[in-house]
Amino acid sequence: MKRPRRERRDLSRHRAMVTGASSGVGVCLARSLAARSIGELMLVDWQRPKLERLAAELARGGTTCQVDIVDLALTNSVQDLLEREPDIDLLVNLAVFGSRVSVWKDDPASLRRMIQVNCQVLVGLVDGYLPRMLEQGYGGLLMLGSAAASLPQPSMAVYSATQAFVGSFAAALKADLRDSGVRVHLLNAGHAEPGADQAPEPTSSLARIVDDSVNAWLCGKPVSGPGATGGFFSGPARVAARVGTRALLRKLLHRGGPGHGAPRDISKTSHSNSFQ
Repeated sequence: MKRPRRERRDLSRHRAMVTGASSGVGVCLARSLAARSIGELMLVDWQRPKLERLAAELARGGTTCQVDIVDLALTNSVQDLLEREPDIDLLVNLAVFGSRVSVWKDDPASLRRMIQVNCQVLVGLVDGYLPRMLEQGYGGLLMLGSAAASLPQPSMAVYSATQAFVGSFAAALKADLRDSGVRVHLLNAGHAEPGADQAPEPTSSLARIVDDSVNAWLCGKPVSGPGATGGFFSGPARVAARVGTRALLRKLLHRGGPGHGAPRDISKTSHSNSFQ
């Protein structure tokens, strides 16, 4: 039996926080919430000029906006943010950091930053804001997914692992919070992830993807975006892609040995502390 469609929630009395709001998906999502007459928007990022331009743009349309300039890679950033902004009904976590460097070549500080921004910040903010949402009986959590969660990419092992964590975290929370009034949503933006488009136009494909995802979130759907319910990264195609990738990686990593081959010795590989 088909489940009844949930009514979209009136946002005029809600206060939303959008992290990673200065570019790409963050800009589109802030605009989408503003177009739905959100009561107040808190825009969070470390890039002050971009954030202030976006806040001014949304304010001209009648949206009440505030900005909070913070580097979420800092250990105490989440606690400081929770203390400054305790009253949030809708949490949109889009802050993401990644580097395309093999683990043994990457700067350890870069790896720690990746885990901090992509995982620890998300859990910390959810842990801080969720009790209030549960107490009042309504709220929302939107997280950014990635194809890397289902199809790990070479030279992006840690980033792919953090994205798998986000997807699993969102799915488990969705089950835990069923019938609580708090709606959990995972937005899969495909290749259009934060920073991919520094100044997306309101009519861009990214803007349409994000706007559709906000609509799905407010209607109670658990996941949206390219590959969420169809396309390459779903169903049998996703399984086949993962199996094929693993087979290819095994060939690359086990050259020259008998049988299945011996793993390459990477201990003599020159290390580089550069990261992107």
